[in-house]
Amino acid sequence: MSSNTETVSNIENAPVKTGRETLPVKQGWTLIGLVLGSILLDILYCKRMVAGLVNPDAMDFAQCARNISQGHGFVTQVLHPLALTHGSDALHQPDIVHGILYPFILALGFGIAGVKDSVVTACSGLFYVLTVPMVYLLGRRLFDVKVGWIAALIFFTNGVILEYAASGTHITLFIFLATCLFYTLHVMAVRGSAQGEQERTLSLPKPSFVLAGILTGLLYLTDPLFLWIVPVMFFAVVRMFPQRRLAALIWFGIPLIAFIGPSMVRFGLLTGNPFFGLRGAELWMGTEMHPGLIGYRLSAENFISERGSGLSLLRKLILAAVDAISLLPRIPGSWILLFVAPSLVYQYSNTSATRLRSILLWCLLTTLVGSLFFTPNAIRLMIVFPALLIFAVAFLKYTLETAQLKREKIGAVCAGLSLVLLSPLAGALIKTRYPATVAEAGAARSLTTQMAPSEVSFSDQPWLAAWYGNRTSIWIPIEDKSLTDLRRQFPQARWLFLTDQIQGLSPEWDETYRGLLQWNLQYIRAQQTNATLPESVRISGSRIPLLKALDGFETAPPTDAARRPTVVVAEAPAFTQPATSP
Repeated sequence: MSSNTETVSNIENAPVKTGRETLPVKQGWTLIGLVLGSILLDILYCKRMVAGLVNPDAMDFAQCARNISQGHGFVTQVLHPLALTHGSDALHQPDIVHGILYPFILALGFGIAGVKDSVVTACSGLFYVLTVPMVYLLGRRLFDVKVGWIAALIFFTNGVILEYAASGTHITLFIFLATCLFYTLHVMAVRGSAQGEQERTLSLPKPSFVLAGILTGLLYLTDPLFLWIVPVMFFAVVRMFPQRRLAALIWFGIPLIAFIGPSMVRFGLLTGNPFFGLRGAELWMGTEMHPGLIGYRLSAENFISERGSGLSLLRKLILAAVDAISLLPRIPGSWILLFVAPSLVYQYSNTSATRLRSILLWCLLTTLVGSLFFTPNAIRLMIVFPALLIFAVAFLKYTLETAQLKREKIGAVCAGLSLVLLSPLAGALIKTRYPATVAEAGAARSLTTQMAPSEVSFSDQPWLAAWYGNRTSIWIPIEDKSLTDLRRQFPQARWLFLTDQIQGLSPEWDETYRGLLQWNLQYIRAQQTNATLPESVRISGSRIPLLKALDGFETAPPTDAARRPTVVVAEAPAFTQPATSP
């Protein structure tokens, strides 16, 4: 055997044990160092970059979690017009968009440390920290210790990963669950490879099958769109133990069904789509009928999913496939993932590594293709990032070793790579003068005192009113007539909370917002100069549909005007049905 072949053999993995493994003391300290380093870096990043929740998804998750923690159940205060088909009680509308796992975890955090922004960012940061040792352990198990700690080091110092960790969203949760799942699958693959012809006589690694089923189910409960990887997992289980297929499917399938079954039943009863819930409507969004995600702001009766849908859907898929190519480079560390490409055609002598690589690629493919039918998003592809990063680092290590460079040159290469890896993070930390905040947060908090708990607002950013104001808010519908229908359905919807994001919705909304904003500025100026305060402005009109729908709303004094005068708040009496002409 040539020396180069021996080098490849060395990087594939150290001798793999099929039973339980124990970490040497030195590697245990490595794990502790990685965990402590990731904790300190996460704290530094959050202190420097973020002063509260700025991501709309994070606010949406947080308000759902608060409802759970307060005993209201899995209900939402962010109301989508498309989903308002469950009665006239705006305060008990079920959440049929999100998976329940992350809001439930946040609810536990709220119960321990209180309902606040820092708890949300701490939860997303926690799963970032937990993923770091899993990357190390998976890299160590697949290849060797060096690959493990280098991959873990690259992962926890990546600026985009840290941004996810500080965002308060569920991204770090599904990255952690996927990494644990791939580790479990490798344990199963090693056991299957070791049994070989004795597969009929040796027992299945039942705990690993059960754990794999649980982790797959938890991924679905984190985001229903991860249902696309379930067939991949079933196929992988069958391939690993072809002589024990039935037993393998039972031990994997029962815990999987136990975890995802109740959620699918709930989705089916509430939306008619047991697989994706309201997210299933995204199949028809992004087409000519429903550009972008405006379908969520349509009433159910105006949401078209049949007439002329075939050609529109085909065009959407083609355009989404083109867009997906442009999304791939946004995956963090994409330049180092280039080393995955040659590793895809390399034939490993270790069949367990080859099997796991195939599973990774199928998960990547199904997630990518599945997302084309809904909303193309490169973020979900992050489930395979840590594992692919490990393969990339292993092949990079092999490339350097086969080049037989001198130690000085290897040191220079490593220093250059470290500079490239750390410079984006260092640049972001140095350039940032003030941590990111939501300018409208103060105005949203004032809704707590302005609105009664049972009252509802219409807003262009309902997640602000829901999280910071702790008040239920309806996402402003696209159609003006739907606004009248919603006021009739929910008489307690008697507030407007508008930000500058309302501009561009329609010319009528632009004009209405500018008129209310002008009154806001006059009120602020009068306060500052001790002049007579202007009288409230009331919206009225019958010729313009929007003015007719908003009839009766009057401007409310901007309680947080000094901080954000561009937020407009208006109040109206309870809606009454207009009298009809005889």
